[in-house]
Amino acid sequence: MPGVHGIPKRRPGDGIALPAEAINALLDVARAHREGELAPPEGGFEPPASGLVLIQNQTGSALLANQVVGLDDAIIPPSSDDAIATFRQVIGLKGVVPTADHKALFAVLLEPLLPGAIGVGAAAGAVPVMVNVSDETHEAADVAEGIVGHLQSQASGGAKVLWRQPGTGLVWAVVRLGDGSNASAPADPYLLLPAAGDFETEEAQTDIWARDDPPAGKVGVQFQVMQTRMAYNDAGDEKLYAFRRVLTFDADGRLSNVSAEIRVEVDVPDECA
Repeated sequence: MPGVHGIPKRRPGDGIALPAEAINALLDVARAHREGELAPPEGGFEPPASGLVLIQNQTGSALLANQVVGLDDAIIPPSSDDAIATFRQVIGLKGVVPTADHKALFAVLLEPLLPGAIGVGAAAGAVPVMVNVSDETHEAADVAEGIVGHLQSQASGGAKVLWRQPGTGLVWAVVRLGDGSNASAPADPYLLLPAAGDFETEEAQTDIWARDDPPAGKVGVQFQVMQTRMAYNDAGDEKLYAFRRVLTFDADGRLSNVSAEIRVEVDVPDECA
């Protein structure tokens, strides 16, 4: 029996090392939707908890296995009673060329897909994928805007790098998708700082940041802990110093970055007359 858009049905032991019955059930649902049947598979198939999803290639180009797509709308939106029944039994999303809005919102294909075709991808779990490594200390990766061929290495991102080939540039890696501990760092955080950086103002600042109601156009928040410690250099210049750090939080309120200490001169001793 044919699959969807030319993708053949699997037999146990064929192709990807995944349950043939699970993939066939997913393809049955997609075929039924394409033909207007919207009939759930026999036996009330429950979608696997392994992070597998149906992906419809909406990039406009043919894609290869292990390439990356941003996740967009549902293939079968719950717009009617029949559609809701199908929506509840199959996870199907449209895959598009990644943009900046797809940070931590992407999937890795497990098979090649022609434009418009529907196949299987992974939105969670460990998968092989190519990563462009710009810094060998990076332990995470996320989408690169406009790129389907690989992920971009980052200090934090939507995928945890479990293993990769040594060196920089394009390398093969094994990453864990959907790793909540590696949320993307905010690209444009709201600066919760005194106006014009006037840290000596005596006026209390009234601006606030709330995760559920962030300032328009801003992702995350950044502010400074004005004093982490003080030190008096009695053996040298005899000056009193204060130190501060900048804290950056992502859109979910999770700490994503702590800066190095910034030293501020507080007081200089006066010469005695």
